[in-house]
Amino acid sequence: NTGLYNCFLEYLDLSNNIIEIIEIEAFNCSNNLEKLFLSNNRFRFIDIFKLDYFKNLDFFEIENTGLETFTNFKMIGTKINQLNLKNNKITYLNEDFFFSLILLEKLFLSNNQISKIHIR
Repeated sequence: NTGLYNCFLEYLDLSNNIIEIIEIEAFNCSNNLEKLFLSNNRFRFIDIFKLDYFKNLDFFEIENTGLETFTNFKMIGTKINQLNLKNNKITYLNEDFFFSLILLEKLFLSNNQISKIHIR
């Protein structure tokens, strides 16, 4: 099984759909993926980033989805330098969130409901 797409895909845009759940197996062939767009869907939480499938991902956009939590967000070894989480319902960012994003240059968190940021 190669997941959602060809293993050589570098750009994937699933924005403006009604996606509520994406299973981790959908991304089991993501080694070449550099840009991922999931904006304007209906997520409440994202659980697809527990595994290290996204080694070359440098841009991730998940804006305006209703996303409430990123507690399992561990993308150690990725190259993400731009992350857009604007216009969601995120209330809390844990220390793993920042630990995993060592190459991050741009982070967009405006229009969320963040009340707590936990950093060691």
